[in-house]
Amino acid sequence: MTRREEIEQHLADRYDELRAQGMSDADAARAIESERLELEGDRGAGLLADASGDVKYAWRTLRKNIGVSAVIVLTLALGIGANAAIFSVINAVLLNPLPFREPSQLIRIFHTYSKLPEGIESLSPADFYFLRERSRALESIAMYIAPNEGFAFVDGDRAMQVYGAWTSADIFKVLGVKPLLGDTFAAGDDAPTAPRKAVISYAFWRRVYDGNPNVIGRQVRIAGQSMPIAGVMPAGFWYPRGDRADVWVTRAVAMPTRQGPWGLSTLARVRKGVTPADLGADLDAAAQAVQKRFPGPGERWTLVTRPLKEQAVRDIRPVLLLLFGAVAIVLVIACVNVANVMLARATAREREIAVRTALGASRARIVRQLLTESVVLAAIGAMAGLAIARVLVKTVLAMAPQNFQMLRDVEAPIDGRVLLATVAVAIVSAAICGVVPALVSLRSSLSATMGDGRSGMDVPRRRRLRSALVVAEFALSLLLLVVAGLVTRSLLRIESVDAGFRSDHLLTLTISLPSNTYDTPQKITAFYNRLLDAIRRMPAVESAALADGLPAGFATGGTNFHVDGHPMANGEAEPIAESPFVSGAYFRTLGIPIVAGRTFDERDADPKANNVVMINRTLARRFFGDVDPVGRKLMVSGNQDSTIVGVVGDVKYSPLDSADPEITIYTPFEQIPFRVMIVAIRTVGDPLDLVASVRNEVIRLDPEVPLGRTRTMEQLMSDSVERPRFRTALLVMFAVVALVLAAVGIYGVMAYSVSQRTREMGVRLALGAQPVDVTRLVVGEGLRLAIAGVACGVAGALALTRVLSTLVFAISPLDPLTFGSVTLLLVAIALAACLIPAYRATRADPLAALRAE
Repeated sequence: MTRREEIEQHLADRYDELRAQGMSDADAARAIESERLELEGDRGAGLLADASGDVKYAWRTLRKNIGVSAVIVLTLALGIGANAAIFSVINAVLLNPLPFREPSQLIRIFHTYSKLPEGIESLSPADFYFLRERSRALESIAMYIAPNEGFAFVDGDRAMQVYGAWTSADIFKVLGVKPLLGDTFAAGDDAPTAPRKAVISYAFWRRVYDGNPNVIGRQVRIAGQSMPIAGVMPAGFWYPRGDRADVWVTRAVAMPTRQGPWGLSTLARVRKGVTPADLGADLDAAAQAVQKRFPGPGERWTLVTRPLKEQAVRDIRPVLLLLFGAVAIVLVIACVNVANVMLARATAREREIAVRTALGASRARIVRQLLTESVVLAAIGAMAGLAIARVLVKTVLAMAPQNFQMLRDVEAPIDGRVLLATVAVAIVSAAICGVVPALVSLRSSLSATMGDGRSGMDVPRRRRLRSALVVAEFALSLLLLVVAGLVTRSLLRIESVDAGFRSDHLLTLTISLPSNTYDTPQKITAFYNRLLDAIRRMPAVESAALADGLPAGFATGGTNFHVDGHPMANGEAEPIAESPFVSGAYFRTLGIPIVAGRTFDERDADPKANNVVMINRTLARRFFGDVDPVGRKLMVSGNQDSTIVGVVGDVKYSPLDSADPEITIYTPFEQIPFRVMIVAIRTVGDPLDLVASVRNEVIRLDPEVPLGRTRTMEQLMSDSVERPRFRTALLVMFAVVALVLAAVGIYGVMAYSVSQRTREMGVRLALGAQPVDVTRLVVGEGLRLAIAGVACGVAGALALTRVLSTLVFAISPLDPLTFGSVTLLLVAIALAACLIPAYRATRADPLAALRAE
């Protein structure tokens, strides 16, 4: 027995002696407190001994109730672990700086136009050239082009499709990143006459060359051009392609022009000491110089900047903050649950607390002891939560969509900041779980508790507090379930959107022709025509076609146009349409209906033929009304006078959750042939069974042309909803955890209430009440709590309508089906949680209850 335990035992015995001698409670308590001070001696040493003793006493108390303690620890571990996991990801993605030199100085520069909702985030060659040569506010600037389709990479007899970026020479200088092996690009490597160089990523080096250090200087062919591998970047370097970064290749900075398409992405480093006002003035001066040198349509564009960090996380930030809000609700529910359990335990220990108070222990000391128990539980829960967090972090990152580059590439370790945040959360949790039960316990009547040993749970004030905690649990659970229900219904709506084409039995594959071999439109067209002819002869093929982009978020870009006979108001911008370049069989292959006119045929394949286009139904309706548009003229890209030969059904080329159908202009592939094209093949059986045959045919036509990424259209459609699916899956997971905790909470309250009212139930049964009446009494009390919580939760959800409206697609944030379903689910869970305590109440022994009374 420790010294503290000996003192407590001695004081307890002494208290009994004084009371046996007829001394009052107050006099005995004062005498005991005086003797306590004498026994404890030095106060400083006593405080240290008290703290140590409190921890040891708390540990023994928790071990005596190992089952309840385990439930508390698990509950806190779930809440703390979920928060630690999401905060770890937020810390790595949003709070930590980018892994570049002085990342706060890095910015993106691009054009924008106020009448375009999304802006055009690119620069013309002229803008880039003038900024690089004349800007005083920029330390350095680089440009890059990162094509979605990738390009051909040939090393010896190996040909493959790789992904990366064409860049100017300063890209690595701007970022301030040095290579792992070899060198990066030097000044002048992007001159028009300079030989091209390549830098490869660490992952590509390990995957293709097995980490061979002799790769430096090795000659390879990229996009048909021979060049050496100059260096290997360190592991984790991702800009600008994320997990699809294989190679970086120098690109010549052409003569300055503002002719479209522009398509240059830029990255710049601001000089130290340059203020935002100085930077803005510098960009304005550059823009004016460009407009003076190249007058015309460019005058309506403005140069704007965005910090690279903001650019990198702008799509991820809303999702992570939403998830953080969800896990915060889970943590609060967990703490409320534990507070209810701690309140029940404190109620059961009221006689012990009363005796300690009678022996002279102050209120502060009692509160400290109960808080110590909460802190011990929270500390164990936090340690278990960190273990859960490690698993949950890996799960979240593994579930991240392909286009969430920052999430897929980041490492989210449990670092010092995460540990400090976890400690803070544990302390707050301990306070929430321990303070209220401790304070409430001290308000019980000492004489009543000491006199008959009845639990303070019978006090209406205590019962109301426990009920209020359950109501809060249900309100928060409903709020989280409503959010999860809305995003789930939105996801179902997105997945059921009619994209305007048939995605079944459709294989897509990317082909990238090397530029030195296929250097004329005739050569490009000839290769693709031979390939299409060979594919169409395969037994399992119904049709095959070419396109430079695909629906459901995989389009390549847009074009501005002007409709003949529709004068534009002064200063009005030309409309912009999606602009796929396709072969004539494209519409048949994808199952897109022809509404009017004809599709492209051999008449349009001659580059010398008149320019023709096809338009979709939305463009025809918006600009031609009831007039037949076939035969009318369009001015496309400002300089191509094209004749409309057909109208087709609407196809969603933007993501499926975009609001309105786009206006679309189709152009024959043969009129402007691209080296990089997508082959779409409609098959009879499984589309993937055809991959090997197509690959063999490509090799037969040209061994140096690699077969790029092959996917079925159904896979691409699934990929297009990765972001909402990722958000929905995590929200549903956390909502289920909240629902389980709420169910446990109401079960615990009802079970404890029944245990405290066993005598009452027995008396009711003895006086003639039927078991169904007792069941109705218990279940009714639980349902009242659940309904009160649901009402509060609905009110909270209604108050957050504006926030909820940003999460939904094609449904109202006040969707009655979602609110009704969630309400019924919570009420059903509450009913199920009350049935077991109600059954126990009906088993109360009437005779035992009467004898006790």
